[in-house]
Amino acid sequence: MGLAASSPSQSTGDLPPIGLPPLRRPKPPVMQDFSRVRSHLRTYGGSILKAPTPYRQLGSQQGLPRELPDLPPKQTADRLLGQYFNHVHLQFPILHKPSFSAEYEKVYQEGTIAGMGRGWGAVLFCVFACGTLHTLDPNRLQDGKEYLTKGTAMMDFWQDELSVDQAKMAFLTSIFLTEINLISAAWIWLAGAARIAQDVGLHVETGPWPAVEREMRRRIWYSIYASDRFGNHASPKQGIPDQMWQTTRA
Repeated sequence: MGLAASSPSQSTGDLPPIGLPPLRRPKPPVMQDFSRVRSHLRTYGGSILKAPTPYRQLGSQQGLPRELPDLPPKQTADRLLGQYFNHVHLQFPILHKPSFSAEYEKVYQEGTIAGMGRGWGAVLFCVFACGTLHTLDPNRLQDGKEYLTKGTAMMDFWQDELSVDQAKMAFLTSIFLTEINLISAAWIWLAGAARIAQDVGLHVETGPWPAVEREMRRRIWYSIYASDRFGNHASPKQGIPDQMWQTTRA
């Protein structure tokens, strides 16, 4: 009673009439356009969170290095590309053959890869490297290493926004290293391919992808998965009895 007596009196003009419900306060308008919010998240929250894969914006990794690697002669490139599609592609169909072949012909018509991005150029030279594995050229090992070096050098590893092409490049690198019996190095590159694939969301089926792109993302992911699960990329110690690794005293 004392608290009620000490409370300030309410004006009778603010009270609703007897028998009528009180007036409802208007609700704040519902925000429909989140473009400003997304812009602020990308600008100020880059080190805190990442946008979901379908809604990420790639940075400057699409640019090319200042010094572009020279393309091999067209006859050599055709032979290496044919060897790749006849052997490697049958086991791991990570490339969409019609579109990749059309882009390949366009590059050789222009005589340079300047019209393509870093990722595409890296994948092309890694394809050349894997193609050398199925030729009878006595210099195929050295040529393959040179192609692989050019391909990996085209990637910008100082970018935090990864791409599907980087996953393909890392996977093709692991294939080449496995075939020349550098198992430890291949094991590391395959692990990198799996991590890149997870970062770009290849293991997730949802997303606003067109039908062809959705299928290719699925093929890339399961090629990496199958190679890691059933391929010859085991750790050098895996499968070796422990007693063979223990040092014995004389």
